[in-house]
Amino acid sequence: REELISKYPENCYVYDPIKKERVLVPPKSFTFVGATIFDNPILIEKNPNYLAELQSLPEIERARLLHGNWFAREQASSYFNRNWLVKRQEYPTYGKSARAWDLASMEPSEKEMFPDFSACVKMLKTREGEYVILGDFSPECGEDENNIGRFRKRIGIRDKVMLSQAKFDGHDTDVVLPVDPGASGKVAYQNLAKMFVEEGFIVKQDPAPSNKSKVSRFSPFASACENGLVSIVEDSFPNQKILELFYKELEAFSGERSTRQRKDDWVDATASAFNYLSAERVKKLVVRNQQSSPSLASNIREGLH
Repeated sequence: REELISKYPENCYVYDPIKKERVLVPPKSFTFVGATIFDNPILIEKNPNYLAELQSLPEIERARLLHGNWFAREQASSYFNRNWLVKRQEYPTYGKSARAWDLASMEPSEKEMFPDFSACVKMLKTREGEYVILGDFSPECGEDENNIGRFRKRIGIRDKVMLSQAKFDGHDTDVVLPVDPGASGKVAYQNLAKMFVEEGFIVKQDPAPSNKSKVSRFSPFASACENGLVSIVEDSFPNQKILELFYKELEAFSGERSTRQRKDDWVDATASAFNYLSAERVKKLVVRNQQSSPSLASNIREGLH
């Protein structure tokens, strides 16, 4: 029970409006014994038709009830699979990079213990048209060891963390910001953009309209992943736990809005980074026959001497 409370606090605490504080709803302890029908030969003997019924179930139900694979789930419920990503060991040495943000402005409180995160993702587009996902989070970009690359802070502190991350990335990484609908959203974007511009950073607006559905915004990235155009440098994430949280959030995305238990902040930031870079042209190196060029000939002569 203590382990469940520690690992899943969002499911174990609720806000009591009468007491005006959070209260614990303790989980019921349980024991799971992994087994299949083949571990119960007496059942097969007494009801042989039951095995035939399990074999005739749809694929996912058959995997769960016949083979005991309780991790099986409908693939259609997710738009992303981590196995689509090409795993890179080294950083790209050239290309155009950008870090995109999904913004929130609430801290956990007694009334709302699990608000949305401000989250960011760095992505690079190579001259060959490959997209590379990078973590590369600054030490300040997080709130604890379980949340690095995302955090829940009020606007003032949030903006300072964002600027710190930009300085960590360097001026060759563009900053991509969302624009909420309405006049207030445009003003908030301009104020935030001004902060970065005054520090010498290039700021760009998320090219996807803010009124588009989350699925429409995420689908181009998902399609690129499925077709082998996106890779990831897993070692650029601070540790395996953060990498796993990133993967799980993207795989859990079903198009629905985030909840207290299921967030989509990294989903939105990833989509923004991809949509921005996909519209950017990265110049390729043009290799020409320069054997007769004076500079090359001079270098060759110097090398011979």
